Amino acid sequence: MATRSGQFRQVLNGFTLVELLVVIAIIGVLISLLLPAVQSAREAARMLQCENNLRQLGLALHLFHDTHEAFPRAGCNNMPSRGEPECYGWSTAILDYVEANDEKGLIDFNYAFNTPPIAEAMKTFFPFYQCPSAPSNQLVTCCRAIAGADDAAETNYAGVATHWDIVRADTAHVPGSDTGVIHNNDSHCISDIVDGTSQTLLLAETDYPFDDDPFRLTYYTTPDCPRGKCNIGHLWICCNHVTTAHGINGHNWWALAGVFSHHPGGAQVTYADGHVRFFQESMDQLVLKALTTREGGEAISFNDR
Repeated sequence: MATRSGQFRQVLNGFTLVELLVVIAIIGVLISLLLPAVQSAREAARMLQCENNLRQLGLALHLFHDTHEAFPRAGCNNMPSRGEPECYGWSTAILDYVEANDEKGLIDFNYAFNTPPIAEAMKTFFPFYQCPSAPSNQLVTCCRAIAGADDAAETNYAGVATHWDIVRADTAHVPGSDTGVIHNNDSHCISDIVDGTSQTLLLAETDYPFDDDPFRLTYYTTPDCPRGKCNIGHLWICCNHVTTAHGINGHNWWALAGVFSHHPGGAQVTYADGHVRFFQESMDQLVLKALTTREGGEAISFNDR
């Protein structure tokens, strides 16, 4: 541009500070709008993988049933010192049916699971026992007979044992409480599921994410776990079961052994016929009880399809 003095002034084309701040603000708003959608898509993918895990485990349990004419039990209360394969529980029993034959071969069934000869085998992590939405499975404290605090690999999936409010869902000491399909001491076949396999639960998600769990300070007081600084969780090696007494995603302390997931609003379950569904946290407790029992004879109106 020419001036009166005949000189030219250069015109600068660019953003002013105000314009730059406006652009940054707009970008921030767009990101804030898109971020929930991205997070939602990621969680949907994680839920789908979790569903596939539960479906795979349900199929494996049916293959086990076809071979042994019964579903495996969750474990045994009085574990024999010499070990019995059926006392290891369902999530060990089905390893043959989820392409984990080599890992199962590391287990010496001549010994009980909570003894030193099994110490290394039960530290194995399996991807099909990990819910993608949950924190990574870790080694948890299990057995006082094994030195150290990190004894056994964790799992996020457990057998549905009962609808009763029983410590650790251990039905053996409460007569009549073993109302589910997978619990300690006894096995059940499909003909035992009088309520129907499409109306009875087999597996559910679980986890123990609460740091205020009193179990850390009451049980874990051995030299291997000073001041309760130990990890707690469900073991795949044995005694892997839950109760539905506390609903879906309640405050799940170790002693409560309830259904719990890290999915927003609920948790996924596998029915005895193999199909998988998502249960809302607001689910009616009477309906959940009816779906837990294998021969309760409850008349329910519940469509999970």
